Amino acid sequence: MYEIDIKQLKEILKPKTKKLKFTLEGHDHEIFISRQKTGFGEKCFMMCPTCGERFTKLYIVDGKLKCRKCGKVKAYRAIQNSTKGGYIDLQYRMENLAKKHNINFNYPFDYMQVATEQNLRIGKHQKLLKVLQALENMRFQAILYEKAYSTKTIKKVLKGEHPTMLLHTLMDLKKYLYPW
Repeated sequence: MYEIDIKQLKEILKPKTKKLKFTLEGHDHEIFISRQKTGFGEKCFMMCPTCGERFTKLYIVDGKLKCRKCGKVKAYRAIQNSTKGGYIDLQYRMENLAKKHNINFNYPFDYMQVATEQNLRIGKHQKLLKVLQALENMRFQAILYEKAYSTKTIKKVLKGEHPTMLLHTLMDLKKYLYPW
């Protein structure tokens, strides 16, 4: 199944665009664009061709564009039936973070698989790798000890602000288990 996110269209959307025509997977598609004024400008939405509701994502179902409701798409299926703060939740968060930053990896996550000498010198990239390595440390403990972490702890790790992350190096987070 193919999904179209409004973020993918930002580059080709002109300020006054109301309708967009394109061909995808051999089918011609037409979507209407809706805009909402915000305190920072405008937010764009795509109108579902079936029900007319506004969405940031549309899916191709049976060759037609549909929203998750009309297409009966289970958009959140990856995190269903999992314990909040458990290893599946942590894995889901790791995959989304890696996808957002175009990082491909295998489990168990090892920052050395994706790090290069050049990007380790870049502060933002090093922080991202540290967050992913910390999440892997937590995920491993969640599997090993059937542990679940609080949302507060996970958020601190995702922001790179957890005290354990500030005290230890990437190598330490890879080698040792820490109490989070």
